[in-house]
Amino acid sequence: MMVCGDTGSISDAPGKIAECQPQLLLTALRLGAQDSLKLIKQLKTKNAALRILVYSAYDENIFAERAMRAGASG
Repeated sequence: MMVCGDTGSISDAPGKIAECQPQLLLTALRLGAQDSLKLIKQLKTKNAALRILVYSAYDENIFAERAMRAGASG
């Protein structure tokens, strides 16, 4: 596995992903004050083959379910 890019904000993520063309995106459920669910939905609409792995400090299963429904792979 190789890191091809990173960003700390949701607004910068689509541009960085377009630039790097990753096979896997690792993202936090929350980035700053925003959550990643909208971003996940956008990215999967544009690139259905992109695998997205979401991590979270939240212990509740509902957050995992929401991420999976948004299009995350795990």
